[in-house]
Amino acid sequence: MKPIQVTIDGTATTLYNQSHALLIGISAYNAGLPPLPGVVGDINAVKTILENNGFNVITVMNQDNAGLQRAFTNFIAQYGKAPNNRLLIYFAGHGYTEKMSYGDDIGYICPVDTPDPNKNPTGFQQKAMPMRQIETYAYQINSKHALFLFDACFSGSIFFTSRAIPEVITYKTKEPVRQFITSGSANETVPDKSIFRDQFIRALKGEADGNKDGYLTGTELGEFMQSNVINYSYGSQHPQYGKIRNANLDKGDFVFVLTQTTPAIDDLTTDPAINEYIEEVSSNNEFGGASGSFIDERDGQEYKWVKIGKQIWMAKNLQYETNNCSCYENNEWWCKQYGHLYNWYEAQTACPKGWHLPKDDEWIVLEVLVDSKIKDKKPWSNQLRQAVDPITHNYRGHDAGDNLKSENVWGKNKSGTNKFHFSALPAGYRYKNGKYKNLEKAAFFWTSTNFDNDNSCYREINELYKGIGRFVGRNNLFMSVRCIKN
Repeated sequence: MKPIQVTIDGTATTLYNQSHALLIGISAYNAGLPPLPGVVGDINAVKTILENNGFNVITVMNQDNAGLQRAFTNFIAQYGKAPNNRLLIYFAGHGYTEKMSYGDDIGYICPVDTPDPNKNPTGFQQKAMPMRQIETYAYQINSKHALFLFDACFSGSIFFTSRAIPEVITYKTKEPVRQFITSGSANETVPDKSIFRDQFIRALKGEADGNKDGYLTGTELGEFMQSNVINYSYGSQHPQYGKIRNANLDKGDFVFVLTQTTPAIDDLTTDPAINEYIEEVSSNNEFGGASGSFIDERDGQEYKWVKIGKQIWMAKNLQYETNNCSCYENNEWWCKQYGHLYNWYEAQTACPKGWHLPKDDEWIVLEVLVDSKIKDKKPWSNQLRQAVDPITHNYRGHDAGDNLKSENVWGKNKSGTNKFHFSALPAGYRYKNGKYKNLEKAAFFWTSTNFDNDNSCYREINELYKGIGRFVGRNNLFMSVRCIKN
């Protein structure tokens, strides 16, 4: 757990010693309310982004009222007593607003066994948790900053709603605060495919940092969520945000320190013509077999090549020495064995004349052709769609990776078959700061496909998996290069 520092008036100030989050998801409703299967993915996605932001994350799923009470009280007792902690509580599930005869509205969150309030109002009253209980938990927290997010629609009066202009980080920011953001107000419904969750993750990736100071405050987050969720829900959801109605707990502002995050691979698109190409190769049974070698006229290095489909790939990692390349741990012996490592910028021009750094689409073609589990390679077949669709941080359970690995060098399992003579070697990679990782455990290959100014697409073949990982990484990482013939 790292302390969180912010810069206030030019001085580095420790704002939090520890960061903890409680994520509560209710998906398997069983007493009358419709289930919300999308909540499982929402909680997992929020968990990932918060861990990337330095939080210790506790996850609780499908609890009844007593289980929710235990989750809140245990979390607060363990993490909410230290004054310099920050606490975040995130709820995803059903919410409800009850209109009282005396004119007030009471908001509720709904545990897993909550019945439909319209069909069983007495049972609903016994099972649901009123927002006043959440207010009690907010007061029990001794940590100075707590942020409550509810991906549920309800009305209530424990916090005052606002449309505030976000302020810069000041010493006032350090004052105690209890902040709340809901995904909608009374009489609105939240879709199972959560717009709220999507916008929350985008906010923590930097999109909500309006003044570009590297910090995201609770106020900035609330303003961003309100504006964007209204927009992308076409006005069917109106998020509410604000601070608790207490003069001692409404002065400060929750703060996220934004880091340079890696964008999601699912934002990359692929060319539909890939499918037509693969069908042509498949129908003509052109899966490879031809091979040969050539000499790089720049330095006299000899490279084997192999034909797979209509593609011709180098069957050896590039060893050409450029101005900005690296040997693993600066040891030239590793360069001779596994080739040089290049940052993305250097990789763009490192291939010999007549060859180029492959595009992401060219890798997809290769993966589909060598994957023996994909029998139906016709355009837009279900199997082909599964292989071509961009997948975030997921090693496909097929054998494309194993079929490209060299034999007898991939870990204890020696899982490589080298069926297509591609001869992938576990050369590892290097960070910008000079630290090296994963030699003889994994191979990392740059593609020429750029995601944005700082990130590009790459492939990972790992000793632990049969498939191939498709990711986006920082351009200043050093990885291997496999060239493909023009």
